[in-house]
Amino acid sequence: MIAPTDVWKIIERADERIKYAQNRDPAEAYRQAREALAQARAALAGVADERARAGLLAQIERRETDLDALERAT
Repeated sequence: MIAPTDVWKIIERADERIKYAQNRDPAEAYRQAREALAQARAALAGVADERARAGLLAQIERRETDLDALERAT
């Protein structure tokens, strides 16, 4: 089992990539953010608490939607 906080830390890594994307190669930063979000999504299988899992999934999906918009804008 994995703690929801561990999944959240992975999501935060994606956030950091997105936040600082304009200070480096945005395409690479977005790719790394997507990679982190994919890892977070995979880790959800180990979260026992269904409510926590649903909340984390919503956060992952929100960031994926945000990334879609950022990539279209570049």
